[in-house]
Amino acid sequence: MAAPLVAELAVRHPRLRPRIVQADPEEALPLLRGRRLDLAVTYSYPLLGAPPAPGTTAVPLFDDPLCLALPRALLPDYEREGLAALRDTAWISAPAPSSCREMLLHACRNAGFTPRIAHECADLRAGLWLVATGQAVSILPRLLCDAPPPGTAVRELPGAGRTLDAVVRAGTESRPAVAAALAVLTAPGAPGALSGR
Repeated sequence: MAAPLVAELAVRHPRLRPRIVQADPEEALPLLRGRRLDLAVTYSYPLLGAPPAPGTTAVPLFDDPLCLALPRALLPDYEREGLAALRDTAWISAPAPSSCREMLLHACRNAGFTPRIAHECADLRAGLWLVATGQAVSILPRLLCDAPPPGTAVRELPGAGRTLDAVVRAGTESRPAVAAALAVLTAPGAPGALSGR
């Protein structure tokens, strides 16, 4: 999402000089509140019930469903029994602390088991290669599994996934640079409108 945003801002506002910082929401929001960032594109899992960050305003961008990534050989078991069929399988998760990890634990516990997390990967997309070789399964956002490696089956999970928001410090929405970035992110068909909204 960052590269299309920067490209579109360069076309619309050539004098604006955006700077991209990659960080998980747990790191980005303190940077935002500490005035080291003006805008953060973050995600949250509504089912986890995390409150909005104090002193910020969130502008909804789109919803990103959760998907199960599993080796093709395990697909028939999953289709018969659901997640419970994978209770004895090794799992890949983001390292703790992480809302992605909490969501994986939540989904598995709702299916009646605690997953055996055998692998930790900060880049869940990279973990798909372990899935493809039959070594593990994972739950990850759909945006991260658009081109899975051969041998990987991806199935969208029912229920709420994650929500992506543009978050700014409360009261800064009308500042020219922030307003310009928000306009690009929320315009129909623009880089932020990845859900088809």
